[in-house]
Amino acid sequence: MIAVRDLAAAVREFAALGFTLTPMGVHSIGSRNHCIMFGSTYLELLEPRGEHPWLAYYRQFVARGDGLAALALATPDADASYRELLAQGVAAQPPMDLARPVEIDGRLEMARFRLVQVSQERFFCQHLTRELLWRPQWQSHVNGARELVAADFPGGVLRIAGITSPASLHGVQLAPA
Repeated sequence: MIAVRDLAAAVREFAALGFTLTPMGVHSIGSRNHCIMFGSTYLELLEPRGEHPWLAYYRQFVARGDGLAALALATPDADASYRELLAQGVAAQPPMDLARPVEIDGRLEMARFRLVQVSQERFFCQHLTRELLWRPQWQSHVNGARELVAADFPGGVLRIAGITSPASLHGVQLAPA
């Protein structure tokens, strides 16, 4: 998750590098985002608008500057992940539901997620409506990007299969994988 102060500027700059971005989403907690979808992973540009407590960390983060603010790990079952974390002694937060509208073929659908926060910088995410975001038109990138294969966190280096030129923007470094 790349936290940004100016979502429109971030979108322009990532698009100029040849990335295709999803239409803007407004989450049920007030944040706004655009995603860069790959085969099974994605980058999320997040502007932490809204007063929801979950966004406090991101608001503080962007007060210092843009950058790689968090890693979301996929889970097929947020509730099971939460129970497993507690059993391992990890002080995870209970699952939280989140949603945002997505326009598909001229109609609005609701993308739904279930999150389990492990720390301010790490959380598990269950995509309940995966088919709404992993769409071929958003997974094709002019720059050849195919997949996020590694993230140096908190260093901010993202290794992406398919890109051929490194770039640095909004507090992250994009590197060929």
